[in-house]
Amino acid sequence: MKHPLERVPRMYRSTVLIPSLIATALIFVTWVLLVAPMSNEKAPLSVSSFGMAGSVARAREMTASWDEPTRIVGSFGIGFDFLQLVVYSTTFAMSCAWLAQWFRSRGSRGFAALLVLVAWGQWIAVLCGTVQNAVMMSLLLGGGSELSVDISFWATLLKLTLLVLGPALSAIGGMIWVAKR
Repeated sequence: MKHPLERVPRMYRSTVLIPSLIATALIFVTWVLLVAPMSNEKAPLSVSSFGMAGSVARAREMTASWDEPTRIVGSFGIGFDFLQLVVYSTTFAMSCAWLAQWFRSRGSRGFAALLVLVAWGQWIAVLCGTVQNAVMMSLLLGGGSELSVDISFWATLLKLTLLVLGPALSAIGGMIWVAKR
């Protein structure tokens, strides 16, 4: 199995990946700084706490702990997360796909296959993040149901798992690539 990003010519990869890594870091830091003031006893992970709320009642407690300007910041943070999801996931999908191609060419088909799966998983993480963000926005605006909170919980869990695997396997694969160059 291959990933579509493997089609990017090798000569362009560093000119695409390096700016993508920088953009990913800048967008992530901006997002963290943006939503950090929302952290409190009821929402220790700021607006991200919604994704793992577990119940509408718990989400309502979080919402009630924020004043109106803070809820507006939360809305913006959720919207900004859509950009973060696309940039972050595509950056690490590229990294995993390109490393998979290199490992495949060296006969390490098993690790290459794992990298390709994780590369595809980065885009599945975007879908999960979209579900999570839609539920969080609904909760922030006073809507939401127990079913949507349950769906958001599992979507958030899958998203976080996939988004951790991307950079982790990129780092491992990258260290091996550097050591064997």
